[in-house]
Amino acid sequence: MKTINLPEDICPPGCDPADEIIIHEYVAVKGSFKGRSVLSKNAISMVVKGEKTMCFAEKTVHVTDDTFHFLSAGNCIASVDLSTREKFRSVLIFYDDAVLSSFYSRYSSQISKLKSELTVSPTPYISIEKDDFIRNYITSLQLMLGGKPSAAMKQLKFDELLLHLLEQQ
Repeated sequence: MKTINLPEDICPPGCDPADEIIIHEYVAVKGSFKGRSVLSKNAISMVVKGEKTMCFAEKTVHVTDDTFHFLSAGNCIASVDLSTREKFRSVLIFYDDAVLSSFYSRYSSQISKLKSELTVSPTPYISIEKDDFIRNYITSLQLMLGGKPSAAMKQLKFDELLLHLLEQQ
């Protein structure tokens, strides 16, 4: 079984796998992939078109373009099934724990308020249904990737997503 190290093995030219936040549009043209993906960073996976299956120790998840997924760093076995008519497309955001800690520090009052109202169990995988905001957010990421976004812009887009989720989810 082929092992892919993410984000290292998919970084385009000019991308530094050591960056705190990496935003990458993944496009596969034909065939299918079945293998083991090793995430060296946490990831947010947003399928734009196509389907994939991810296997974790505790469950198997079938992914379409209706949801997006938070994955913790570590192992995941994934397969991507591709239609002969369509390319598989997804937008991936890779981020370090330090980025999440920094976000937590900046928005600790909002997070603390929510934590007092909710009971949350740690999990290596979270699935969230896409709403109109998220669909437009993904489009904005794709447009932004036409250039070379700065570290500040990537941070802003990461914060935008998490703040939306804090307020809506």
